[in-house]
Amino acid sequence: MVTQGKRWILWCFALMFAASSQAAVSDKSLNELLSASGVEQMVNEFPQTVKLGLVEAFKQQPDTSQKEVDDMIRAMDETIVPEQIIAEIKQSLSEKLSDAEVSSLLAWYRSPLGRAFTEAESNSSTEEAFAAMSQEAPALLKRKALMDQVGQIETLMDLTTLTVDFFEKVQLAVFAGLMSVMEPQAPVGLEVMQKELDAVRKQSEANVEQMMKVSLAYAYKDFTPEEMDKYIAFLSTPEAKKFNLTATQSMFNSLEKSFHNWAKKMGADVDEV
Repeated sequence: MVTQGKRWILWCFALMFAASSQAAVSDKSLNELLSASGVEQMVNEFPQTVKLGLVEAFKQQPDTSQKEVDDMIRAMDETIVPEQIIAEIKQSLSEKLSDAEVSSLLAWYRSPLGRAFTEAESNSSTEEAFAAMSQEAPALLKRKALMDQVGQIETLMDLTTLTVDFFEKVQLAVFAGLMSVMEPQAPVGLEVMQKELDAVRKQSEANVEQMMKVSLAYAYKDFTPEEMDKYIAFLSTPEAKKFNLTATQSMFNSLEKSFHNWAKKMGADVDEV
């Protein structure tokens, strides 16, 4: 029995060691995947994008002091932390993807065509690109073949539903945070705002879908139909579907928590409606 007990101890130790080694390899591969796919860059740029939006919003609120804006931005720096968001994305991916799937994904993102698509997506997210996109939208919408292909990509990644769900939750959190600053003595009623969001849900989905398709068309406008088909084929693989859905959901969930923490830091009660 003692010998058998020792065997079980050694066996368990071997399993733990193997699991530890596997986790280390996966962590390194996931770091490479998040970097190669552009997810890491996008998350790192997010806080600055949010702050710019917040500043613009407060230009429409003349009663808000600069100190209140500065306090909100300071709280945002403390609650929207890219490193934490990336860590949560990696944790989610480590639970869903195998090493073989990560290797397959990296093979695409490291390929010349994969790098070209990732670079195009990154370049299309700048302020200059947004301005150019608005001007080019009518012409892009007339390119039926391109719009059909970006429609397939939008559907494969479920971008519209994920984005609308995310922004509804964020709007509630931001609304609560703003109201707690502007009217600290008044109770924050989220039920009314939730009803308003529900009432315009279909229109929001239509608007977001249109925006998504135009932004994708702008990003991919210089690729040939054959190159687009190759990208669609990649996105249709089980590992790519799993990666995109898991990474996007994890990122949105983490960002939602960050906004809730920000609203709470501003003194608002943002319990779920």
